Amino acid sequence: MKPLLLIVLFSIGIGLYSCTKQDAKPPKSQPNVTDSIYDMCFHGGVCNYYARSITYKGGIFSFDAYDFIDSGTRSQGEEELNMNVKVITTGRVFLSVSNNAETSGGGFGALGAPYSGRTDANDTGYVVFTQFDSINHLASGTFSFKTYAVPYSPYTGVMSIVTHGSFTKLTW
Repeated sequence: MKPLLLIVLFSIGIGLYSCTKQDAKPPKSQPNVTDSIYDMCFHGGVCNYYARSITYKGGIFSFDAYDFIDSGTRSQGEEELNMNVKVITTGRVFLSVSNNAETSGGGFGALGAPYSGRTDANDTGYVVFTQFDSINHLASGTFSFKTYAVPYSPYTGVMSIVTHGSFTKLTW
């Protein structure tokens, strides 16, 4: 009876040791979307986004990514990038109203008021898919575009200019 009790206690101890709070935390993810952006909050900075959601449904590849910005003593906020593009293979896709990209930001205090902008039919940008595999659920590519104030925005005109954008091995 004593050997059985020792085995049970030893097993419980190992179980408790291997499930510490530190082990339960997910590993910190690495940014997988980057760009250079000039907008109301970021005046020529580089964003390193973390993808929040990535989907491919009905031939539409979409992702939503964010970058938390800490400007030291001035304020904090979030820059967000969304993209919805019809794609079936590698190559260039032009952005417009239906194939679109959107940028937004909020909570920046001294850095600027919340804003939102989307690509439109007048000045399209593009996405170049350098890797697109709907079977293995993997996409990589580059992008560049301008966004314009959305109808519900208190602003008008160009909201952001995005250059040198890239996404690497996004999986869904």
